[in-house]
Amino acid sequence: MYFRIGSDKAGTVSIANLVEGNSGAFSAHGVCAPVRNCIFLLEQIQQERQLSLPCTFIEKDPDRRMLSEGFLRAYKAGEHARSDIFLTTESLWGRLSKARVDDVRKGEQALRFLEAFRDFFRSHNFKIVLHLRRIDLYLESLYKQEVKAARTVSWDVLREKTSAVRAFAFFRLLEQCFGPENIIVRPFERSQLYKQCAVQDMLKIMGLADYAHEFSVVHGNEGLHRDLMETLIHMNARHGKVASNSALLSVSSRLKSEFDFKDVGSILDIQTRYELLEEYKEFYQYLAGNYAKQDSLFLEEIPSDQHLSYSLSSERAALIERLVFQAAQAEAVVCSAH
Repeated sequence: MYFRIGSDKAGTVSIANLVEGNSGAFSAHGVCAPVRNCIFLLEQIQQERQLSLPCTFIEKDPDRRMLSEGFLRAYKAGEHARSDIFLTTESLWGRLSKARVDDVRKGEQALRFLEAFRDFFRSHNFKIVLHLRRIDLYLESLYKQEVKAARTVSWDVLREKTSAVRAFAFFRLLEQCFGPENIIVRPFERSQLYKQCAVQDMLKIMGLADYAHEFSVVHGNEGLHRDLMETLIHMNARHGKVASNSALLSVSSRLKSEFDFKDVGSILDIQTRYELLEEYKEFYQYLAGNYAKQDSLFLEEIPSDQHLSYSLSSERAALIERLVFQAAQAEAVVCSAH
């Protein structure tokens, strides 16, 4: 059982997309890869055991729910007893590493949850694969997700949720449940990923590197353009969520390809980055020494402060706002036609 948690997307290459488009290729190598996000399985465990976790897991996508239900029925019937299984989700690490599992009672509930998940698949030996993004880059990514979802964004709240104490506490629970010998930690940096690719890295871990050519790598979308993100911050405050994620991504793509607007990916200043890395120093040193077998867990350079000169003109912001409304209206027309 390969249970992959942590960051999923590197550029436009997604491990979730790998699962979704390659069930046949996985099956040919004796691997069952049922669904791109196994959050429904987490939901079922939480409900069946009536565990009071500091977060909830709910599968909102009906197609993924149906696939997951089918997989569970098949597993209970013994259909996958002799197959390797590949499950992946960002939600487990993403939510429980931010929860107050450093609190004794909440930590006990989280451990019972992990043990219930492990015991449900007792006929398989687990390998937990954690692809971990450096905290400053992860925080920027989280901020962008909040903006895209039109949620109220506060750097202070995000920093509190992503504290090193909480992340380290949850990692200790993973060790306690599955055993350190069954945990693989991979720094989510291109320079450290096998062939500089998240998908290739995962296939290598599973012993399938020599068969990578048999798998179709479906490329997804890049993150939102900085100009669009800054425009959305003001639009969200006035209108709430105006357009779907797919509509926003289409606008973002147009800004790069059609308008040739240069993107500025970095947001945080260098002082904040160093503060975050200092907070995470003990956790990262532990992972580097015990799992990565190297002096430093992350090796890539920290971005400079050059991006702090970024500014968005009112004219460009007005243009982007019009594009967002147009994309939302076009999508509404298509939906009404169906």
